[in-house]
Amino acid sequence: MNKTCKICNCNQPLANFYPHKKSKGGYLARCKTCISLQRKEDYCPVKTREQNLKSKYKIDSVTYESMLVNQEYRCAICKTLDPGEYHGKFCVDHDHKTGEVRGLLCHNCNSALGNFYDNINYLQNAILYLQR
Repeated sequence: MNKTCKICNCNQPLANFYPHKKSKGGYLARCKTCISLQRKEDYCPVKTREQNLKSKYKIDSVTYESMLVNQEYRCAICKTLDPGEYHGKFCVDHDHKTGEVRGLLCHNCNSALGNFYDNINYLQNAILYLQR
């Protein structure tokens, strides 16, 4: 069975449309390709970053930039100027229990803390291990 996309006017198999209970015929009017293209056009990395800062960390881009200046554009732990592979920006480090923002970290330091579950005992044991 086929359906015609309202955007590209192509007659395509139903597999190329997302199912939707409230839509006429049970599928969205636009095909998956047209929906994907529209999402790519609508995507704004600056707006998305601002929304993430607000929703996840309760800070805005001005606060983020202020933190970066205070840290001299360096990771709060290793002091590198290179934020790493995470979208070219330093990661916002926060306490997972309280939500309080602690600082900005490079991708490697942020991942390391996450892999140690923010557990001070694990980190101290790692230091002792490295000192042997």
